[in-house]
Amino acid sequence: MTVNNSILKTLNTEINILLSTKQNKDVYRFFTKILGKNNVYEFEDTAYLHRPIHAVVCVNKLETIKESLEMAYYLHVPIIIIDIKSRPDYFPKHEYTTPDFTHIQLSTNINVAKSWGIDSYHDIVDMDVMNPESIKKWKEIIHNISRQTFKVETKQEKDTDYEEKQYSINIE
Repeated sequence: MTVNNSILKTLNTEINILLSTKQNKDVYRFFTKILGKNNVYEFEDTAYLHRPIHAVVCVNKLETIKESLEMAYYLHVPIIIIDIKSRPDYFPKHEYTTPDFTHIQLSTNINVAKSWGIDSYHDIVDMDVMNPESIKKWKEIIHNISRQTFKVETKQEKDTDYEEKQYSINIE
């Protein structure tokens, strides 16, 4: 499946996303407005198995992060993590760790970002279907992340990078 998805992704110019949930109708409508109804799938939908998927979109990491990470890893596609709800008081900030593969974390407003720790977000973008600037920004984000190569960063790579930096010598 992953090889098939990787090949089809490069041949298909339309961007298809796999949305973690359709329960939030506003989020679903927003993405169908941006990409088209035939380009937004959900986990329960089996039609995505026959289409190239360019990115997995996780809406509210507290609810669907595990399944979203597994699906993105299985399909070898980047993941877009969008938080539209604030972190509950009972859930400690340090419980959540960022994925170790190609991803982007976004928040829909500043209060949500502050509740989870604002430093972990790449951007704060409103999901207003009536705002052309918001739609344009989301299109750019989705296009840019969907064209990135799936890459897993291992601990060994991090250690090697550190050693190379530490022991590099400038010869003039």
